[in-house]
Amino acid sequence: MILPPAVRAAILIAALTAPRAPIAPRIVRLQIVNHSRLPQANVEGMRSVASRIWAQYGVDVEFGWGPGAVIVELAADGDLAPSDPSVPVLGTTQFTDGHAIPMIRLSPPVAEALAAEAEIGVIPFRALSPEHQDAVLERMLGVALAHELAHYLLDTRQHSSRGLLRERFTTRELAFPEQGRLTLTVEQQRLLYPDAMLNRRK
Repeated sequence: MILPPAVRAAILIAALTAPRAPIAPRIVRLQIVNHSRLPQANVEGMRSVASRIWAQYGVDVEFGWGPGAVIVELAADGDLAPSDPSVPVLGTTQFTDGHAIPMIRLSPPVAEALAAEAEIGVIPFRALSPEHQDAVLERMLGVALAHELAHYLLDTRQHSSRGLLRERFTTRELAFPEQGRLTLTVEQQRLLYPDAMLNRRK
């Protein structure tokens, strides 16, 4: 059967935009070790920010214990990069023998210092109420957590020029995250679900 060009185009567009076959949700459990002053409610908010960023890739970030959980330490200080103290480091993922292990450190004091020094809103950070300051910090740390989880889940130290794994973020990008800018490249998605990508090529 020969279809009119407009109909063929509509079918082609529908095929191109059809949703991919669903991938079974991947659950990442976090074991939080909180040495910071950040209240538990804001730790939950931090997890929620990271989970929203990862949800677009079928990853659910939850709290949990036991084997396989990622240990996330909220440090009491900002000394995450002792070799170069002039560079503020918001988060690190530990690697052993070239591979990521489930140990992440985040620094709320660094997030607070960055927020205090930057112009991220109409009202200066230091003029905000303590509750609003903590809300800003939970978003910044949530983005940092999502970034470090990318290093862990993709098992890579590499950064990209854009998206979730880029090396540098502005303080405003951390404080007011835009999900559309916190994405994985196609190559990074292949690292996340190599078996699924292999099956699609068969």
